[in-house]
Amino acid sequence: IPAGDADKYGVRSCFIAPPGKLRMVADYTALELYIMADWMIRILGDHTLLEALQSGDVYAAAAKRTWPDRLAGIEASEVKEHADPAIRKLRADAKVIVLSSNYLKSVGGLALQLDCSVEAAQAHADAYSRAFPGIPAMQRWAADYARRHGGVRTLVGRFRELPDIHDPREWVSAKAERQAINTIVQGSAAEVVFGAMIGVERGRYDTVLQVHDELVLDVPRLADPRTDPKRSNLGRMKEVQRLMALGGEDIGIPTPVSIEYHPGNWAEGVAV
Repeated sequence: IPAGDADKYGVRSCFIAPPGKLRMVADYTALELYIMADWMIRILGDHTLLEALQSGDVYAAAAKRTWPDRLAGIEASEVKEHADPAIRKLRADAKVIVLSSNYLKSVGGLALQLDCSVEAAQAHADAYSRAFPGIPAMQRWAADYARRHGGVRTLVGRFRELPDIHDPREWVSAKAERQAINTIVQGSAAEVVFGAMIGVERGRYDTVLQVHDELVLDVPRLADPRTDPKRSNLGRMKEVQRLMALGGEDIGIPTPVSIEYHPGNWAEGVAV
C-alpha cells in the first residue's frame, strides 16, 4: 500500500475509521535492522550496527561510516537536512546500500537503484562492508550454518530447510545463501509482528490491517488528537507500545515503536 507522494491515487484515504473510532498506526522502527543487529551481537559480539541504530538516524550514521572522508566535520544529525544536496544524497545512497547489501542483493541491482555503474556500486558495497564488517560476517555465518544443518532457524527456533545450499550449481547455492540470511532476519521479523498482533488482540484493540512491520488499529475516539493528541491518547499509546513489545521479547535489544493517529482517514496522520 503506497504512502506519501507514492500514493498518487489516494489509496490510503479510502481507509476511513468507523463512527466513534479513529485509526492508530503502530510501526516498528527499522525492525529488520534491529534484528540483524541483535544477531550480530549474539553471534559475533559486534555492536556497530546497533550503535548506528541508536544514533537517531541509522542511514546518516551508515553514510558517515561508509564515507568518513566525504562527511568529515559533519554530524550525523546534520546530514539529512544539509544545505549541500551532494551531502543529502550520500544519506539516500547509504539507505539503498543498507537495505540492499544486508540481504545479499546483486551488485547489478544495486547499480540500478543508485543509478551508477556496476563498478561504482561494487565500490560502495565494499566500503559499506568495511564500515560494518559484522554484516558480511553474519551473512557468511548464516550460509555456513545452513550448510552444516541443512537449513537455518529464526529467533524463536522455527527451522527452514534449504536443501539447495549443497547444489553444485553456483547460482542455485547462492540463492540458498540469500534465503538463509533472509529467513533469519525477515522470518524473525514476521514472528515479532505476529506476536505483536496477538498482544494487541489480548488488549482488545481491533486490528484492521498488518503491513510489513506496522499494525493499523481501530480504537475508541476520546478527544480530537489534532488538538490535544498526547493528553487524550497518551495512556492508550503507551499500552499499545507495551503490547507490541511483547512480540519482540525474543530480541535482546529494545525495538522502538512509533505511533500515529488518523482522525479522519489513513492518509491524515498525527504523529505522537
